[in-house]
Amino acid sequence: MTNGLIEVAVVLVVVAVVILVISMVWTMIEIRRTAHQAGQFFGQLNRVVPHILNNFHGTSQNVRVIADEAKDGVTHALVFFYAVGDVGHTIGTMHQTVVWQAKRLGNRVDMVMAGMKAIFQSLHRHSFQSKNRS
Repeated sequence: MTNGLIEVAVVLVVVAVVILVISMVWTMIEIRRTAHQAGQFFGQLNRVVPHILNNFHGTSQNVRVIADEAKDGVTHALVFFYAVGDVGHTIGTMHQTVVWQAKRLGNRVDMVMAGMKAIFQSLHRHSFQSKNRS
């Protein structure tokens, strides 16, 4: 009976070892396949990444050029707006001068009109008095 138990134990050990070897072989095949796919993936990355980096570098240079042009445009616009502000200030000064001159002219016209009124009143009085005397 001990021989029978030993034989059964040996058979079980052999079956367990066979199952272990089969599962290890299957695991090694999967690891090999995964390693091969990882190698292909990294090979593809090695081919693609330099082109992506070159495109990124070109894009960053284009953005830098656009930013420089925008800065120049803003500078020109700033100069233009300062000039427009100066023109506005000049127009304001001219407006004040014209208003002041118009007031002076109005005052002079008022004085001339008052003088003419006085002359006409004086002439009218003299002509009325000379008619009354005659």
